[in-house]
This record gives sequence, structure tokens and C-alpha cells, in this order.
Amino acid sequence: MKIKIYFIVILILTFPLNNYCQQLNSAQAVKSTLIKLFDLSKKENFTEAASLIAYTGKDENRKYYDTLNPDDKPELNQVKRICMQIFALLDLSKYEIGNYSTNKKDNLLLHSLEVHFTSGEQELAKIFNFVQVNNKYLLIFIE
Repeated sequence: MKIKIYFIVILILTFPLNNYCQQLNSAQAVKSTLIKLFDLSKKENFTEAASLIAYTGKDENRKYYDTLNPDDKPELNQVKRICMQIFALLDLSKYEIGNYSTNKKDNLLLHSLEVHFTSGEQELAKIFNFVQVNNKYLLIFIE
């Protein structure tokens, strides 16, 4: 009987710890993706950057589940716009990655990172939102 109680207690204590570890791993993976996207934006490597940005167009079969296609001119232009927006933030300021959070929006689980850009006395906070697709995190939008 005591063994059953110990087993139940261990299960109860292990579950929250497992969730915490998964969230920590997700936060690190999202941060790593963001840093890679920053680097690719600075290098103007739009082809590789496309593999880190989610498709958000009209094709419902691809929407939020596929990356932007650098061989498609309108999609490549979208990658360029996003990368140039990121480059503009990085070019004139230092940045610090802040809080990680998850929330649901339109039935999507968003993984969000707050980033603070500082230039002199001015500070601008942006939130980079990602979705998980096949064990990979893709940028979906910037707030």
C-alpha cells in the first residue's frame, strides 16, 4: 500500500516538472531561431531566412504549416520586407531578449519572445511570435 502511495506522489510531482522542462526547451529553441533570423537578416540571406518564416497567405493547406518559398517572387518579397524590418531594428540599436510566453490565438499556439531594442535613451519593445511546425519554430508575425 505504501508503495502505491509513493508511486502516486512521484507521478504527481513529476508531471509539473516535465511541463516546466518542455517549456524551457521550447523557450531556448525559439530564442535560437530568433537569433538565427537576426543573423540572416543582417547578412541579407533571404533564401535561408525564408525557411524560418511561416507562410500566412490564402492557401489554407499551407497557412501556418509551411515556410515561405524563396523561389516564389511575392513570397520572397515578403521575406525581404520582414528581414529589412528586422535589420532596421538591429542596425540602429542594441537588443535584449526578454520574456518568453505561450498563448492561443485563432486556434494556434503562439510561442512569443519579447525583445527590447535600445538606442541611446529610446527603447522599443517588439514581440516576435512563432508557431511550431514539425519540431521547428517559424516566425509568424511581429507586434
